[in-house]
Amino acid sequence: MNELSNQLGDYLRTSYEINPDDLVGIQLDRSEWMIVSILGILKSGGAYVPIDSEYPQERIDYIVEDSNCKVLLDEEELELFKIQRSRYSKVNQQINLLPSNLIYCIYTSGSTGLPKGVLIEHNMLVHSTLAREIVYKDIQKIGLLLYSFSFDSSVAGLFWPLCSGGSLYVPPHELELDIEALAHFIDEHKI
Repeated sequence: MNELSNQLGDYLRTSYEINPDDLVGIQLDRSEWMIVSILGILKSGGAYVPIDSEYPQERIDYIVEDSNCKVLLDEEELELFKIQRSRYSKVNQQINLLPSNLIYCIYTSGSTGLPKGVLIEHNMLVHSTLAREIVYKDIQKIGLLLYSFSFDSSVAGLFWPLCSGGSLYVPPHELELDIEALAHFIDEHKI
């Protein structure tokens, strides 16, 4: 995962000149590649803008336009990367980020009008992740990513296990709808 996300970060920097605080849209279904893509965006120096593929097209178009993303990482863009992936470095790159640089921009539900982008800095995520590590230090770090990554609470479920040496499971979408199968998945993986 580290090597793949390093390569994707190198691809984004090289192809789109991503710099700190540049926003990169990500519109992928929940999968291991979605996680690699989030990490790749961060390793490029940019900040990710999660866009749920199941949103109405009008909302997707609005978020893409309003966020002014430098690039939209979707299935088509990901395929372009996969075809030429061997050209890009697997090595961790030096990126000069500050704690105040953006890590992601998440859009509100828009219940009071149009959705609004909320900008989150690295220091905010670092503090919340460290707090979880302190509070839950004796708990085995095995996460289950069930929520849409466009939902703010997914951030803790995504980064805490990865940053603390844990495991993160991304179950198939159909498990969400089958409670017995989901319970079996949770039991099987000791989540």
